[in-house]
Amino acid sequence: MSPLAWPSDYLSANGNGLNIPSLLDDFKASSGLLDVNADENSIFRSTLEALIWSYPLNQTFRLYNLNTRTQAPANSLFKPSFAASWLNESSSPAPNASVLYMPAWIDLRKVDEADHGEQVLQLPKNPDDAYYILAVLDAYINTVGSLGPRTIPKGGSEFPQQILLVGPDSTYYGKSIQEVTIQGTKLPVLQVDTSLAWITARIDTNTLDADAMTATRAFINGTKDDLGSGFQLTSLKDFKETGVVPYSKPISQSSPNQAASRTWGEIPTHAVKFFKQVSEALALNPVPAELETNVTPPPYQIWIGNQNSLQNSDTPYQPPSALTPKDRADLNARFATIGLNLETGFSLPVNWTAQEKVVFQEAYRYGLDLLSEATTALVEGNMDINNGWNISNENIGVYPNTWSSWLVRAGVAVQGGAANIPNDAVYPTTEIDNEGHPLTSTYDYQIVLPAIADQAPPETETYAPAQGFWAFTIYQPNPGNAYQPFLIENAIQNTAYSPINATATLTADGRLRTAKPGNWNRGTAVGTALLTGSANGVNGLDADTIYYVNKAQEVGNELLLSLASDYQPSYASNGIPIGGAGSPTPGSELSLNGAPGSRLSFGWINPVAQLGSSQLAGETNASTTLAIESDGSIALSLSSFKPQSNVRNWLPIPSVTGSGSSNPANANEFQVMVRYYLPKTDTPSVLAPNNRRRGSPDLYVPPMIQRLGLNRLDTWDLLSEHGEALVKAKEPTFGSTHPFDIPSAFNGDVVGALIDLSILPQALNGQTATVNYSYSRDCAYDNRLFFYVIDDLTGSIDGVAPDDSSYLVKAWENRVHPETPIATSIGSTQKGAIELTTGQLYAPIVHNGEGLIFTAFDNANPGGYRHFDLLSGSSFAFEDQLIGGRTHDRNDGLFTIHSIDL
Repeated sequence: MSPLAWPSDYLSANGNGLNIPSLLDDFKASSGLLDVNADENSIFRSTLEALIWSYPLNQTFRLYNLNTRTQAPANSLFKPSFAASWLNESSSPAPNASVLYMPAWIDLRKVDEADHGEQVLQLPKNPDDAYYILAVLDAYINTVGSLGPRTIPKGGSEFPQQILLVGPDSTYYGKSIQEVTIQGTKLPVLQVDTSLAWITARIDTNTLDADAMTATRAFINGTKDDLGSGFQLTSLKDFKETGVVPYSKPISQSSPNQAASRTWGEIPTHAVKFFKQVSEALALNPVPAELETNVTPPPYQIWIGNQNSLQNSDTPYQPPSALTPKDRADLNARFATIGLNLETGFSLPVNWTAQEKVVFQEAYRYGLDLLSEATTALVEGNMDINNGWNISNENIGVYPNTWSSWLVRAGVAVQGGAANIPNDAVYPTTEIDNEGHPLTSTYDYQIVLPAIADQAPPETETYAPAQGFWAFTIYQPNPGNAYQPFLIENAIQNTAYSPINATATLTADGRLRTAKPGNWNRGTAVGTALLTGSANGVNGLDADTIYYVNKAQEVGNELLLSLASDYQPSYASNGIPIGGAGSPTPGSELSLNGAPGSRLSFGWINPVAQLGSSQLAGETNASTTLAIESDGSIALSLSSFKPQSNVRNWLPIPSVTGSGSSNPANANEFQVMVRYYLPKTDTPSVLAPNNRRRGSPDLYVPPMIQRLGLNRLDTWDLLSEHGEALVKAKEPTFGSTHPFDIPSAFNGDVVGALIDLSILPQALNGQTATVNYSYSRDCAYDNRLFFYVIDDLTGSIDGVAPDDSSYLVKAWENRVHPETPIATSIGSTQKGAIELTTGQLYAPIVHNGEGLIFTAFDNANPGGYRHFDLLSGSSFAFEDQLIGGRTHDRNDGLFTIHSIDL
């Protein structure tokens, strides 16, 4: 598609619609429908504009139908006991692993003359000043309510606060009523402008600490014996009779419903189905009308004049989704061509030709692709703006009724839907490093957070202008129209926050019996990871090793587990692993044996998908906290492999190796999102106007993501004792700075399957290094592995770059020891040694015996395919088929270095 800037290039010059001429040209090129007549042009325009305007309404309609079947019924709170993780297959809003969520769908329709649909929401007493934000959205994803410590009076700390939620059918709606007294209780009134409301509460906690999670669940759930505790919900009709919001047993586990998931889980692929759903949604949630009376909203009532305290619009209050009669007539005129009307719904025109129906469907497909591509570009960041961070801090979470904002609103819906208003949180995102290159896990990175306030021990505001909390999260971008992005599986590799504090006993049938943890998620049981301890009386398990749950049976408060050694994700057509879609690798199921009752010590792994203020020593009682540098700063390490120091500051980035991904280069790219909750307003502030220039004095901008070295074979750590002694003799300080901490030139087409002897002291250049290795083969092809000298990490040979048509020939001609390939028979392992020269940098090259030659540089290979995986600091593997064949297993040859002698 055309490189159009989002969203300005999609708009007409006057902003009163879409830039149809440019978009139509793009549509013709992408669809192949080059001969589009005037009527078909009108269908294209109407379809595209209707899709963009109605996408959020369709999303909430589908989510309501899905979630009320799989989570909790309407007018019930869903209180998951677990944080979001890489095992969540679908999540809306986009998963935030630094909080506990509490979503709900509220149905405010009139039931009868005695019940006009109002609900009473209890906010718990909060003596410990726990931070949370409970957002209430209408059916068009406009935030209409923000409830929490920011907006609720301080009295709410000692006493519960009941909020009256009223919809369009209520006698309280549309009037300047801020509070009513019922049964002696004063109830602040929150007006919701559609019949359905979407509650999304985010409760701050240290999700990497079991004790903190236990305390937060108690705060959310409350207890039956403590009136006023926990978040609770009841109808106004019942409240009038009792005067209390009763305790409800928490619904904490989702219920699988394949039929609902098939019907409502994804955006329809067919235009007719989409607009039929929109039609039903409009009937359920009519477009609100502007209010005729002058209403003074309370602080917790959200609208366009109450979303960013530094940039609020100075206009009279109106419901955010309300349209003027003129706007309503304009939209009806625009949508009429495809048979959509805001009052009467959707009816496909009966007089369309077959070609017009094709244009309708293709325009719909194009619109979905447009939203996907545009919103992907939105979060990537731009090197020349705000250190590469995309900062959306105005008219987000609540949207003016303009085409520019409707475009942004549709984009937010694609990204998850329930965006906070800036006053509550701002989420800068980026997919580029400090030089503007894509973030890819073939490199290591660092984010340095300087202390901006002098506080000891360090607290939230020490490192960011946020009073609630802040957190950096790693995501796997997944371009598409729903449930993006994904948290990453590699987050389980950081076990610094996972204490060995649980015990399991072996049953007679070879399973493990253990207590069910408080954050157990039945829906993602399979694949849940654990780490074994040193106390192990169970045969078939190694100490200090990660295993996955293969099967889990719940027996009261206990679990009966069988385990697997590996987990195989499922992959989308773009090569990206689909969050939560996968299963233990076939054949990896473990057979456990020993005396019944044999004990195993282990810990449930807390995936480190995010790190932030909740892991600061001044904010948590946990024993594991973020490491602070001598100058007071925090250095977050972003790597696919465990760093040598400060593991508690390690944010793992994707490690997509082995079987499955058709595009591992794509799958290694990642996104960083930083969340600032309850932003401060003093300068610099993340709420300040974003003037799109680097170095704005008023706008707080997160630190750049500094690219470090290419993640490659760790030559220094592989030196034998004798070799290390020789190096230290020549340069005593060598190794005080790890070579990988030194920035490398960027090359997006390289895998670090490189033997780097150039990092050794120059005084040793020209000597012989003996590389002791093992090589195994798991393929039919008789692969032959060699190494050749390259100029630098870009892969060039005497100035010839990998993308040069002569590169493979030159690499083959320059291979060292050309008569002694590294090879072995199928299913066997060969041990050997190869002599290389210090001061040189070597890359692998393979001939598969069937005419295919490939290297560790993608752009040198046929089809630009990535054949190599770096598995660790000492090993790599490769795929020997053209474009990966059908399996993309990249395990046909495995090369491991055991030591390097000098």
